Amino acid sequence: MKLKVIVLLLVLATAALYVAALPEGPSTLSVASSSRRIVTDASNVSALAGNVSQLNIAAQSTSQSWQGYYGNITGTLVLDTSSGFRLYEWSVANPSGEVYATTSITVPQWGFQGQVGNISCWNYTRGLSTSDYPHYAEVEGWNSYDGESQQIGSFGIAQNAIDAINNTFRRTSNLTFPTFYVGNQPINGTGNIDECPTLSLFNATNVSTYGAGEPLPAGPQEGGRYQEVILIDQEPPMKLLWTAIIDLDPQPGFNRVPWDFEMIVPEDGHGIDTATTEYNFYVELE
Repeated sequence: MKLKVIVLLLVLATAALYVAALPEGPSTLSVASSSRRIVTDASNVSALAGNVSQLNIAAQSTSQSWQGYYGNITGTLVLDTSSGFRLYEWSVANPSGEVYATTSITVPQWGFQGQVGNISCWNYTRGLSTSDYPHYAEVEGWNSYDGESQQIGSFGIAQNAIDAINNTFRRTSNLTFPTFYVGNQPINGTGNIDECPTLSLFNATNVSTYGAGEPLPAGPQEGGRYQEVILIDQEPPMKLLWTAIIDLDPQPGFNRVPWDFEMIVPEDGHGIDTATTEYNFYVELE
């Protein structure tokens, strides 16, 4: 089955947060609900010989480039041994932190045992001038610089497509997000405007504060609800980290139900491609 942006999975994740304060895989991860848009039936117009008629048509079509996720997080702060014996635990009623999704099969370089991590903001235009760094054209799949698309993989998105990465995630001085840490690496939400492209997904009124085609807010400000940013693990082979910021005070989401996070990830459903894309999830609670 093709996975597309309208295919929204409800992800219920339970995470254990250890004293190292590094992202790790959730203790449990389950799909509670999955649905997709119902295709609209045909409309009919009567034809009469000799007439020439103007037709005004409004239509919708499902994206073939994105998969959507949303859900809630329950968490626990623990004191465990390496053998799994628990000395004590604290329930995290209102978790903050991030949810990470990546196609990488290796654990990202978070920065273990006091090491400096290798996670940073993705600058999606940098690959034009820097070898071995993925330009968004390579991720989308319509061009390649230094063969990097062979490392990063591509998602079959056409150049300048309306749902292309650069038409979906934005980065300007007006589009900011709360600064957070990935392990021991700070991610500056008000830093270089060429980095950390961000998106604010729909809320209960179907408004995306910073979505493609939406008017930009007046003046610098922190971003809207349900924010997502794109990070990169610069440890070869470089892989992107699609990062949802957990909402400390959840408000009604896209379907009028409060959620801790909403996010989208690229998935190639173009043409006859029916293969699925495997994403590995990590959670960091703060």
